[in-house]
Amino acid sequence: MKRNEYDIMYDILNSIVSKPLCGKTYIIYQCNLNFKVIKRYFGKMLEKGLLTVNNLRKYDITAKGLDYMRQYRDLVAVLEV
Repeated sequence: MKRNEYDIMYDILNSIVSKPLCGKTYIIYQCNLNFKVIKRYFGKMLEKGLLTVNNLRKYDITAKGLDYMRQYRDLVAVLEV
């Protein structure tokens, strides 16, 4: 089954939760994506405030990102019933 945009964003955030302040390469391998795709998603997610990046190019999840994950899990649980 093909993942949609929201699934991919959840996977990215989930990989960051499992290893805070991780690099882009770690996330790419964890989410089975490529650099071209991840660049597009990082742009959206940084713009929406779901994650942050420091000057060492390490990514971390924000409170808004954690809220997104919680709401995503709740929605999936409702739809799987």
